[in-house]
Amino acid sequence: MKFYHFSFSIIFALVTISSCKKNKCEKFYDRMTRCHKKGYIDIPKKQFLVECEEVKEDPVLSDKIECSVNTTCSSWRKCVQEKTIKRKNFNQLKKLNKLHTQKQYFDVVKFCDSEGNDDFRKRCKEILPGVCTDLFELAKAAKKAGNKDLNACTRLSQCSKLTGNDKLNAEMDKVCK
Repeated sequence: MKFYHFSFSIIFALVTISSCKKNKCEKFYDRMTRCHKKGYIDIPKKQFLVECEEVKEDPVLSDKIECSVNTTCSSWRKCVQEKTIKRKNFNQLKKLNKLHTQKQYFDVVKFCDSEGNDDFRKRCKEILPGVCTDLFELAKAAKKAGNKDLNACTRLSQCSKLTGNDKLNAEMDKVCK
């Protein structure tokens, strides 16, 4: 009985050690083949590993590869989903800040009128009053020149809705009608 217990311990240790030696791409391959329908990976393992090594720095793939340390399919999927959401939120804030820095005010207002997490909403709340003021000045200058800037007026309407600024709404009527 002791011999059986000893043999089982050695086999268990060898399996554990060999699975620890797998690189990230091998673990990723294991997750992909185990956690997806049969046939999802339609290339040989060797080719998959070569291609994985070539693209493992890609931000989206690196999240999936990093999550491959999770041993169950459900924990792997949860990890990938959380990282995807985190990356999406980061990219959304990055895009908003870039639009604002480049003074693309029409796009800032339009973008702030889309869905986003709490940090995105907070950032929109911080920058929209200034953006709306600048848009108002554009519309006012167009009106003074005898024109009507429909784009600015459309975005001012969104500004009014997003900021809840009734004063802006009243001022907007003067320059947009």
